[in-house]
Amino acid sequence: MNEKKRITIGVTILVGLSLSLTSLLGMTIGAQAGSPSERPDRIALRPQAEGAWSTEGWVPIGPGQTLTFTHSVGGDPALYAVDLWFLDTGPVNYGINQIAYGGVEDNGVHYGAYWWGLTDTQINVTRETGDLFVDQVFLRIREPDPPDWDSGWLDIDPGVANILTLNHNLGGNEEDYRVGIKFRDSDADGLGIHQYNIGGNEDSNRFYGAAWLNLTNSSLHVLRFGNDIYADQVRVFINLPDSPPAFDSGWSDFALGQTQVISHNLDINPFAYVISTSQRSPQHGINIMGVGGIELHGQYRGSDWESMTGQTISLSRMAQDIYAPEIRVRIWTPNYIFLPSVTGDYSPPD
Repeated sequence: MNEKKRITIGVTILVGLSLSLTSLLGMTIGAQAGSPSERPDRIALRPQAEGAWSTEGWVPIGPGQTLTFTHSVGGDPALYAVDLWFLDTGPVNYGINQIAYGGVEDNGVHYGAYWWGLTDTQINVTRETGDLFVDQVFLRIREPDPPDWDSGWLDIDPGVANILTLNHNLGGNEEDYRVGIKFRDSDADGLGIHQYNIGGNEDSNRFYGAAWLNLTNSSLHVLRFGNDIYADQVRVFINLPDSPPAFDSGWSDFALGQTQVISHNLDINPFAYVISTSQRSPQHGINIMGVGGIELHGQYRGSDWESMTGQTISLSRMAQDIYAPEIRVRIWTPNYIFLPSVTGDYSPPD
């Protein structure tokens, strides 16, 4: 996995692979999600999502497979909001989830999925070769209102010594912010705009990816991990939502390895939801370190969400985590618009 451009791998089916990652990542099995309801013709998305695109419901994806989706959203792809959800239909059944979002390596096995190669006409999704949680994917592109603050593309070198301090000076309450980050691999044959290894990923004692942390109402930090070769540029966006979320769990304390089932009781099709999770620690502030869960030198850190239904969503903290003693989830259910504006076509890459 530490060879650059590893995304050219073919489809590999791993037979007889155990479900050991469940215990290794310290996850307590949450409430099992029932079968998601079928996507209606008319679904709820944020008002800012005019001209958005999505797949027509769930799309199957095999281990090691890359799907290329075409869209016609247009405009600047760096400004898109991209939502990638997973559906686990296997024996453990985490239902709708973001376990191992961005990709995770554990004991030589690669889990999760990620998007990459975003342009104004297409986007790719790759499922890792050993993954157990991403039998199907749902992909949505939204074109939000212009952000209240945009860093623009910034060069960043790997390592703690090269942490960027970004001063946004928006004021107000940083807990109300919605923060997004994208990476850009500037190599001509690279990943382009992507979220591969978001939050970090350790593989063969090398640490890849990038993350933001220490969010305040005036600044935040961005760290590119020490061995990363995919995120030579980063771009951070901050939005101040025009309306409060339909559901806000508030900050909840989580013990190590704990899963909590959160009742939101919104009782509408989950495809309508816009989900934002946050985590907070004394050392890292509000951050996305280890988002989706990561393994680092035998320790399992970060958090994820899973088993999302029309009534509940489960939040999990990893067994040796230091980034997420507090976790929060917010869900927006905005005005109805007709989607998708184009057919969710996809094809294998060339």
